[in-house]
Amino acid sequence: MLYRAILLLSCAALAGARAEDAPAKAPLELAVIVHPKNPVAKLSMAELRAYLKVEKEFWPDRKHCDVYLPQSATDEYDVLLQKIYRMSHKKLQKYWERRLFWGEISAKPSYVRNARAAGQEVMK
Repeated sequence: MLYRAILLLSCAALAGARAEDAPAKAPLELAVIVHPKNPVAKLSMAELRAYLKVEKEFWPDRKHCDVYLPQSATDEYDVLLQKIYRMSHKKLQKYWERRLFWGEISAKPSYVRNARAAGQEVMK
């Protein structure tokens, strides 16, 4: 069985709230979604970064990890750029293109339109 990807989303998005409904200075909290049968219960920030940058492609039990990301121009995506990728959107796109060109990855991570779509992908 393939464990579907990890995905970073805001807790507000998981609850169905829109980011603009949150108080202006409220910190954006994040959640990682994995398939319920995935044995990984805890990830360090370094491990999370490695999975989301597709530096690690397999879970410890050797099942493939597919990565799904929130759409660009969302609060969740901005947090990913700042905290995980540590680069701008433009630099991230070049990062993926370079890794594809050199054969380091077979495809860029997929994007999902919202938390519901994310949950559906992870549960497949």
